[in-house]
Amino acid sequence: KAKDCVIASNRCALYTNCGVEVNNSTSNLIINNEVSSNSVAGIHLHSGSGFNSIISNNIHGTNQGVGIRIGPLTTYNWILTNVITGHTGNGVEILSGTNTFIRNVVANNGGSGITNVMSGCYYSGNIISNNAKWNIYSESAVGVFASNDYGRRDWTGKRLGGVAAYDPWANRFG
Repeated sequence: KAKDCVIASNRCALYTNCGVEVNNSTSNLIINNEVSSNSVAGIHLHSGSGFNSIISNNIHGTNQGVGIRIGPLTTYNWILTNVITGHTGNGVEILSGTNTFIRNVVANNGGSGITNVMSGCYYSGNIISNNAKWNIYSESAVGVFASNDYGRRDWTGKRLGGVAAYDPWANRFG
């Protein structure tokens, strides 16, 4: 199993699959890349990969599908200061819990801005707006949502199934 891989300062575009795929590797650093116009996803941490990885300062745009996908059993990752816009699908899909999502811009995607199906993720300081479906779609997931800006979609921009721990006074809706 690979470990401590660095993927930095690349232009990952026009691939018939994903721009960056991490499979069977942990403690990775994916930083300062331009990831656009790929057929499936921009960045994909596959099931069980990416434990304790950092995805930071990347520009994701116009991928045919999702911008960033965090696969099942892929936990303790940090998604920081990325720009994730213009994808035909969701901006971000999180299929595993206990990930941290801070200071990202997720806007103008064809699906939801962020889709989260597992519990334990933390979201803070993000701008999540103008996505075609939900800005945040969380199906039966418990998470912490603090100091996020949901743009002009008002309360309808955030659908939370189950129980969610969040502070509505620190978040901005509209």
